[in-house]
Amino acid sequence: MPKKIDYWNMPYCYGYDTTSNTEILFGRSYQPLARRRFLDGFVQTIEAFKNKGQIDKPCLYCLFIEHDFKAWFYDDGNSARSNMATRRLVIGVWDDFLKGIDVRDRLYNVHRDFRFPDCTVRSRFHGMLEALSPFDRRAG
Repeated sequence: MPKKIDYWNMPYCYGYDTTSNTEILFGRSYQPLARRRFLDGFVQTIEAFKNKGQIDKPCLYCLFIEHDFKAWFYDDGNSARSNMATRRLVIGVWDDFLKGIDVRDRLYNVHRDFRFPDCTVRSRFHGMLEALSPFDRRAG
Protein backbone atom coordinates (compact mmCIF):
# COMPACT_ATOMS: atom_id res chain seq x y z
CA MET A 1 0.00 0.00 0.00
CA PRO A 2 1.52 3.37 -0.98
CA LYS A 3 2.38 5.85 1.73
CA LYS A 4 0.31 9.01 2.06
CA ILE A 5 2.07 11.94 0.37
CA ASP A 6 2.93 14.86 2.59
CA TYR A 7 2.64 17.87 0.28
CA TRP A 8 4.56 20.04 2.75
CA ASN A 9 7.60 17.96 1.82
CA MET A 10 7.29 18.54 -1.92
CA PRO A 11 9.34 21.24 -3.69
CA TYR A 12 7.93 24.72 -2.99
CA CYS A 13 10.87 27.08 -3.15
CA TYR A 14 14.09 27.20 -5.17
CA GLY A 15 17.22 28.72 -3.67
CA TYR A 16 20.65 29.55 -5.06
CA ASP A 17 23.81 30.23 -3.04
CA THR A 18 26.51 32.24 -4.80
CA THR A 19 29.32 31.34 -2.41
CA SER A 20 28.96 27.58 -2.78
CA ASN A 21 27.47 27.76 -6.32
CA THR A 22 24.67 25.43 -5.24
CA GLU A 23 20.95 25.16 -5.91
CA ILE A 24 18.58 24.13 -3.12
CA LEU A 25 15.02 22.84 -3.20
CA PHE A 26 12.96 23.76 -0.14
CA GLY A 27 9.67 22.27 1.05
CA ARG A 28 6.59 24.23 2.13
CA SER A 29 8.01 24.89 5.60
CA TYR A 30 11.30 26.01 3.97
CA GLN A 31 13.00 22.83 5.08
CA PRO A 32 15.81 21.87 2.67
CA LEU A 33 14.94 18.85 0.53
CA ALA A 34 17.94 18.57 -1.79
CA ARG A 35 21.01 20.52 -2.83
CA ARG A 36 23.24 20.27 -5.90
CA ARG A 37 26.12 22.10 -7.48
CA PHE A 38 24.73 24.56 -10.01
CA LEU A 39 23.60 22.66 -13.12
CA ASP A 40 26.19 19.99 -12.33
CA GLY A 41 24.04 16.96 -11.75
CA PHE A 42 25.54 15.92 -8.40
CA VAL A 43 22.61 15.95 -5.96
CA GLN A 44 22.71 15.65 -2.18
CA THR A 45 19.29 14.53 -1.00
CA ILE A 46 18.53 15.93 2.40
CA GLU A 47 16.35 14.14 4.91
CA ALA A 48 16.02 11.20 2.49
CA PHE A 49 13.16 12.75 0.51
CA LYS A 50 13.53 10.22 -2.27
CA ASN A 51 9.87 9.27 -2.73
CA LYS A 52 8.20 12.54 -3.75
CA GLY A 53 7.07 13.89 -0.41
CA GLN A 54 7.54 10.86 1.80
CA ILE A 55 10.05 11.07 4.61
CA ASP A 56 12.09 7.88 4.81
CA LYS A 57 14.13 8.74 7.89
CA PRO A 58 14.51 11.60 10.40
CA CYS A 59 16.26 14.74 9.21
CA LEU A 60 19.98 14.99 9.90
CA TYR A 61 20.57 18.20 7.93
CA CYS A 62 17.60 20.41 8.76
CA LEU A 63 19.72 23.39 9.69
CA PHE A 64 19.28 26.56 7.68
CA ILE A 65 21.11 26.50 4.34
CA GLU A 66 22.47 29.86 3.22
CA HIS A 67 21.16 31.19 -0.08
CA ASP A 68 21.29 34.51 -1.93
CA PHE A 69 18.26 34.04 -4.17
CA LYS A 70 14.90 32.36 -3.75
CA ALA A 71 11.79 32.00 -5.87
CA TRP A 72 8.69 29.84 -5.72
CA PHE A 73 7.08 27.13 -7.85
CA TYR A 74 3.56 28.01 -6.63
CA ASP A 75 1.73 30.16 -4.09
CA ASP A 76 -1.11 29.61 -1.63
CA GLY A 77 -3.67 30.05 -4.39
CA ASN A 78 -2.44 27.05 -6.39
CA SER A 79 -0.92 24.67 -3.83
CA ALA A 80 0.15 21.13 -4.68
CA ARG A 81 -2.30 19.78 -2.14
CA SER A 82 -5.37 21.26 -3.83
CA ASN A 83 -4.30 21.70 -7.45
CA MET A 84 -3.52 18.65 -9.61
CA ALA A 85 -1.59 20.71 -12.20
CA THR A 86 0.66 22.11 -9.46
CA ARG A 87 1.11 18.62 -8.02
CA ARG A 88 2.27 17.33 -11.42
CA LEU A 89 4.54 20.38 -11.75
CA VAL A 90 6.33 19.84 -8.43
CA ILE A 91 6.67 16.10 -9.01
CA GLY A 92 8.32 16.95 -12.33
CA VAL A 93 10.52 19.55 -10.62
CA TRP A 94 11.58 16.98 -8.04
CA ASP A 95 12.38 14.33 -10.67
CA ASP A 96 14.27 16.76 -12.91
CA PHE A 97 16.23 18.33 -10.05
CA LEU A 98 17.42 14.87 -9.00
CA LYS A 99 18.44 14.18 -12.63
CA GLY A 100 20.46 17.41 -12.79
CA ILE A 101 18.03 19.20 -15.15
CA ASP A 102 17.50 22.97 -14.84
CA VAL A 103 14.18 23.71 -13.07
CA ARG A 104 14.30 27.53 -13.04
CA ASP A 105 11.97 27.80 -16.04
CA ARG A 106 9.16 26.43 -13.83
CA LEU A 107 9.42 29.10 -11.16
CA TYR A 108 6.15 30.95 -10.59
CA ASN A 109 7.11 33.96 -8.49
CA VAL A 110 10.44 35.78 -8.70
CA HIS A 111 10.63 38.72 -6.27
CA ARG A 112 13.84 40.39 -7.42
CA ASP A 113 16.28 40.49 -10.30
CA PHE A 114 19.20 38.10 -9.94
CA ARG A 115 22.30 37.37 -12.01
CA PHE A 116 23.10 33.65 -12.32
CA PRO A 117 26.33 32.48 -13.97
CA ASP A 118 24.39 31.65 -17.16
CA CYS A 119 21.52 34.18 -17.26
CA THR A 120 19.80 37.08 -15.55
CA VAL A 121 16.40 36.53 -13.98
CA ARG A 122 14.06 39.52 -13.86
CA SER A 123 11.55 39.91 -11.06
CA ARG A 124 8.06 38.86 -12.04
CA PHE A 125 5.03 37.45 -10.33
CA HIS A 126 3.04 34.54 -11.76
CA GLY A 127 5.40 33.29 -14.39
CA MET A 128 9.10 33.12 -15.10
CA LEU A 129 9.43 32.20 -18.76
CA GLU A 130 9.29 35.89 -19.67
CA ALA A 131 11.58 36.76 -16.76
CA LEU A 132 14.57 34.98 -18.27
CA SER A 133 16.48 37.58 -20.20
CA PRO A 134 16.90 36.11 -23.72
CA PHE A 135 20.10 38.01 -24.44
CA ASP A 136 21.70 36.66 -21.24
CA ARG A 137 20.51 33.07 -21.71
CA ARG A 138 23.02 30.38 -22.68
CA ALA A 139 23.91 30.50 -26.33
CA GLY A 140 22.12 27.78 -28.18
